Order: sequence, then structure tokens, then C-alpha cells
Amino acid sequence: MRIFITGSTGFIGRRVVAELQKRKHSVYCMKSRLENIRGVEQELKRYAPDVVLHLAWEGLPDYGAAMSAKNIATGMQFFMLLAKCKLKKVVAVGTCFEYDNEKTASYWAYILAKRALRQFGEKLFSDNGGMFVWAVPFYVYGAGKPPRSLIPALIAQAKSGKVPVVKNDVWLDYVYVDDVARALVILVEKRRAQGTYEVGTGTHTRTGDIARIIARAYGVPSVSLPPMSKSGKVADTRRVRNLGWKPTHSMHKGISAMIV
Repeated sequence: MRIFITGSTGFIGRRVVAELQKRKHSVYCMKSRLENIRGVEQELKRYAPDVVLHLAWEGLPDYGAAMSAKNIATGMQFFMLLAKCKLKKVVAVGTCFEYDNEKTASYWAYILAKRALRQFGEKLFSDNGGMFVWAVPFYVYGAGKPPRSLIPALIAQAKSGKVPVVKNDVWLDYVYVDDVARALVILVEKRRAQGTYEVGTGTHTRTGDIARIIARAYGVPSVSLPPMSKSGKVADTRRVRNLGWKPTHSMHKGISAMIV
């Protein structure tokens, strides 16, 4: 299968490219910037892909209005080009933040942009007879995550001999990056895949417990945690599991892979 991919150098993108190549697919990593639509069109026409996997999203972790507006404009322009080129299947990546309705959140513009791009893609490819898949990863972690992200920051604290402490002790659905990459490749490969697929473990992990796991790994003290009821959404993984996918990394296994 011939796969055209945007965002191939990103945290998830690098793993996706490796997984596609491992499965013997032909992979083309887009070289032009998305705003250079003529350059993108030339690359598409030269490569003639079977599927486009759209991972690119400029500026993260900038969730502000200006960057979000830029991304929605380039994303819609890209989708229109794909429809014009009569692409049969497009797989694009959203975010679990889409389920957040807190309008005062600092990433509200990002939420609206992702929702708008999904809705635009669904309507555009439905009208043009193409298949559109929207993957929604939950809280992705793994080696290569930016240092200021939660788990790398906790590892850095423990590595320096400090007690790793989380600022916000909450329950979230954490999923290892290699598991996400496998899910995206399956969505590319499966002919019957269409619509929205949530990608996570389907279970809660407490951020305070992550700090304790990391503390034990480095032999430093850990903070005691008071009882706290589980809350918050986790991924509904039934659709992606029906395609033959399941996560293979527990939190212990995932963290071990990050501290080797």
C-alpha cells in the first residue's frame, strides 16, 4: 500500500513511519509545508498514494487562537486538495481534548479547531465518495515526549534524586506512543475502517500513581496519596479493538521503556 504522510517527524509520526515500513508499506513523507499548496499538490500527484495519513499540526504546544486558526485554514485547504485529487481514503488525527467543554480552558481555540476540521472532513469526503477516518488518541506518552510534559518532568526530578511530585493529581487515560502508532497503521490498512475511533487503554491512571512508579524505579522516596475517586472520560476502544488492535504497554512497561 502507498501511504502519503504529513507530520512524519513528530512524536507520533516517527513511530507511525517505522511501523508502516515494518509492515512493508511504501511510505512517502511530505516535504512541502502545508501552506505551500502547489508544492503539496505536486508531491501528491507524483506519488499517487492509496491513503493519506494527516498527522501535521503546527506549533504545539501553542494552543492559542492565532495558531489554531492557521492550522484549521491549512488543514481545510489540504482536505480540499485531497478531494480534488479524488483520494479514496484519508486518516486524520484529532485529540481527546475535543471532549472537553470547558470554554475557559487555555486550549479552547485548539478544541474548536480540531472539531471544525473533523466536521469539515466528514462532510467533504462524504460528499465526494471518499472514506474519512478520524482517530482520537488520549494522553499519549513515551520516549521523545517534550521534557516539560508530565512524565518526562517527573523522570527528570527522580533522576536528580528529588521526590517526583505532580501539580495536579487527576485520573486520565494514558496510552503508550507505540500502541497509538499501531492503531493508526491499522486504521490505514483496514478497508472497512471509517468514522471516529478513540485510541487509549480504556482505563484510568492516576497521575500521582505515575509519580510513585517513577520514584520506585529510581529508588527515591514517594509521596503518600489520599484516596481519590476516579473521574473523567476514558477512551471507548470498542471500535478500534474490533479491528484487531489492543494496547500492549502497561504504565509500568511504558515508563520502563522511557528510563532505559
